[in-house]
Amino acid sequence: MNNSPQKRKTVLAIPYYGQLVRNSGGLEHIYFKLTADPVTGEFSKAKLSVWNQKELPALPDWLEQQGIEALLCSDNRPGFEGIFAATGITIFWDQRGEVNEMVAQWTDSLALDNNWQRIVCA
Repeated sequence: MNNSPQKRKTVLAIPYYGQLVRNSGGLEHIYFKLTADPVTGEFSKAKLSVWNQKELPALPDWLEQQGIEALLCSDNRPGFEGIFAATGITIFWDQRGEVNEMVAQWTDSLALDNNWQRIVCA
């Protein structure tokens, strides 16, 4: 019998260009989706997912449908947090760099807050 604790994996989304809000306005439609271990920082190969606003108009609902638990973004738009709160998606702002660098920053930020699972956007 295996008595080792099961690792908790988190399903993440990262906007393709890093920002949740496009420079031209509106929300990003292309996302990297991956599963990451919040303790070790190890993560699965990122897959591209495209939000079709005509099929499902609300981005938070689409992300929830994709199983996303956390959104890593390079911008900082705290006014948008409220629209994600109902779906339980936590947004981590100011995460910069390539996918692997953003995941590392996310892991580091979680290490600073041992209660990260209780953080919910408000």
